[in-house]
Amino acid sequence: MAIGAIPFIGQAIDLYDTLMSAKAWYDQRNVRGTLLENAQFDMLLALIGWIPGPGDGIKKSLRLVNKDPQRFAPVMFDLLRFILRECGINTSPEALLEQVFNPGYLKAQIAEIKAEVLSSSLFEELPDSAQSGIRLTLNLAENQLPLLAAVVDRRVKSWQRVQFNSAAKGSTGGRAKVPPPEHRSPDTSRQGQERHNQGSSQSSLNTIVAEVDPRTLTNEMVGISGEHIADYYCLETLNWNKRGWQAHDQGHDGRWLEQPSKHYIGKLSHRGALYRLADGPNGTGIDAVWRAERASNDNKLYAVIEAKASRDEDRPKFLDRPNNKRKPGIGGLLRDNARDLLKRRARDLIKDPSELLEPMEDDNSSTNQGTTGVAKPGGGSGKRGSSRRGSSRPTQQGHPSSAPASTTGTQQKTPLPIYVQMSHEWIEKNIKQALPPGNVRDEFLLTSTIIYSRHLFYSPYYHPSGSPKRHMEAKLRRSPPSEHTAHDAFHYTEDEIKKAVNKRKKLLREKHGNLPTLKEER
Repeated sequence: MAIGAIPFIGQAIDLYDTLMSAKAWYDQRNVRGTLLENAQFDMLLALIGWIPGPGDGIKKSLRLVNKDPQRFAPVMFDLLRFILRECGINTSPEALLEQVFNPGYLKAQIAEIKAEVLSSSLFEELPDSAQSGIRLTLNLAENQLPLLAAVVDRRVKSWQRVQFNSAAKGSTGGRAKVPPPEHRSPDTSRQGQERHNQGSSQSSLNTIVAEVDPRTLTNEMVGISGEHIADYYCLETLNWNKRGWQAHDQGHDGRWLEQPSKHYIGKLSHRGALYRLADGPNGTGIDAVWRAERASNDNKLYAVIEAKASRDEDRPKFLDRPNNKRKPGIGGLLRDNARDLLKRRARDLIKDPSELLEPMEDDNSSTNQGTTGVAKPGGGSGKRGSSRRGSSRPTQQGHPSSAPASTTGTQQKTPLPIYVQMSHEWIEKNIKQALPPGNVRDEFLLTSTIIYSRHLFYSPYYHPSGSPKRHMEAKLRRSPPSEHTAHDAFHYTEDEIKKAVNKRKKLLREKHGNLPTLKEER
């Protein structure tokens, strides 16, 4: 368990929970009976919450059952099956509990957990007396893990007796209280069990299990989820050399059988690596450039990719219609830098035209853009004017095009370039930073014809497949790659993007005139 690498929100939740549970146990250290057992029970679950994958779900589920056993104990295994299914783990609830409550297994984790808690800023901000008590309690937990496990095991065993059914073929908790009716065939019994598994207890799981609040998702989590999904959609669904890439969600640790190039299909940008869900923000500019399969790329060699994602829960109603093929509109997803230019010009603070295209990166920058919500960090990628190449173009007189007007008001300002994201002008401006030096980049820069097709992938939290939701939650919970193996999003192709770009350009021409960067695309 690489605790040092966990995202800060999930880490803060586990830290806070562990600190509060340790304090509660310390406060009850001199009492006996139920109050002490409750504190010990809660302490062990706080430690289990640190386990990647199912740990957080187990903690929440058992706390829920413990709060109201009469109501929730009968569906405890249903809750655990739900967690196993979401984590992609093929085992039974009994086997899962047996593993996570094994003192030997927890012993291997607790040293790292202690180190993380005791070095945290949350712990350091506590009074000395509280720090001393928590440190004592964590040491006690490490030395008394079998005792804590026994406390939890007693309660869980009592809840197992009232389960509607068990996922295990053989019981690990003793003989069954009621044998199956002898007059039923095995097929009949199995069908009845399956119907029950899909019955009322399963239908209520979504309301019982505490789900992630989308508002807790940061821009980084949302954005990298969209980029990760877009990369693997290109690889798997569009089949851009699926067999040529080794390893899912391994980033630069994954590899192509042959380095992608003009003659070998694969990702050309980002040194060929597919985005990992664990990656951080990727800056501004073009998300990805691929050497594509012509059959799924308008017969073009290359593809320019834009990835969008959103935490918005407002699911369009038309998605629920039978046989719906409609997709959300993308007009609002494509950004431009017009508003930022107007603000800066109004302040009359511009000394160099390159300042107009913030947020921008140096020509030496090697990072690519990342989506955040609908807009990306810093508003880049053509949003509010993300510039990389050609941002400071001199006029014919050799002076900056945005030189401030003279105090007499007689000097005319040269119109500043306005770029619409994913337009050909925007791509031309950003391609140099997206691709490494070489033949492919030279081909983009020097060829007068369009040698690529454009693709936009939109991964909102509400996507019908559930794929973006699972990825964002996996990012939040630092779950393993096995928990987010399906990659699906709304896919927009060349014609749809051209239509959206032209619509945005038309609106901008009405406000700013017929600028060269706002020409209609044919």
